[in-house]
Amino acid sequence: MVLHDIRSGYKDKIRLEVGNHTDTVKTIKFSENDGDFLCLTGGSDCMLKLWDLRQRKCIRDYGGNDGDVPAIDWGLFHYDSVWTIEPNTSFESCYSGGRDGQIYHTDMVEESNTLIYQGNKNPITNLKLDEINNKLWFTSTKDSSLRCMDLNKANLNKTPKHLEGVGNQEQAAPT
Repeated sequence: MVLHDIRSGYKDKIRLEVGNHTDTVKTIKFSENDGDFLCLTGGSDCMLKLWDLRQRKCIRDYGGNDGDVPAIDWGLFHYDSVWTIEPNTSFESCYSGGRDGQIYHTDMVEESNTLIYQGNKNPITNLKLDEINNKLWFTSTKDSSLRCMDLNKANLNKTPKHLEGVGNQEQAAPT
């Protein structure tokens, strides 16, 4: 993956060599915390990747499909492309929306995923986290709607081992 510095007229590049996505990168977010040189990416390989820009490598990945196992078989995460991501300000957790119409909460410290919304198979196109009111705003294709989910009502607890791979339908109903 190559990042271009637009301040230099695209002359300066940062090449991230280690841990590339195996398919198209669909979304990227940068940490806005002073001193952090982190970014988070999501892609068509159903993966989230956390990058340390100083080290120029992926330091952690979440979900995904290495191509050997159909994505639907490897457990509780997107089974089709990740289209949008919204990390919290501390970069300790993230919400992701995908082509599969699902929204997951990923605890990036504990490395666990929780399905918090499963729509009508309309891809999730945008997410916006309101950390003050603990709400997640999202849009999806085809129905042109803007929805708001109260995260206080969502089950963001780690999925018990005996339930891994089993997602609940509409765990948190949008308001």
